[in-house]
Amino acid sequence: MASVTTSGTIIEYSIPNINTHSGPGLPWGIAAGPDGNLWFTENTSGRVGKVTTSGAFTMYTVASAYDDLGGITAGPDGRLCFTEGKPNKLAAISPRG
Repeated sequence: MASVTTSGTIIEYSIPNINTHSGPGLPWGIAAGPDGNLWFTENTSGRVGKVTTSGAFTMYTVASAYDDLGGITAGPDGRLCFTEGKPNKLAAISPRG
């Protein structure tokens, strides 16, 4: 994962404990959260993560733990909504996790 400053400098961050058991457990969806952090899903790990502008990561395991998380977006109620593909569900997480 990386960020680009307004001057064009690219800063790369390593995602902690990437899960690769069934493919690249890489970020799938990414969205700006209402808390100023970037939020993302990992498509094969059942985790949602957030990264601060200083590069600090926090990872959250989704309670249903299906390994098919998809897109994520900020919802109108302040939570982040994301998809779980295998059970065909929508889920949400608050900025507090």
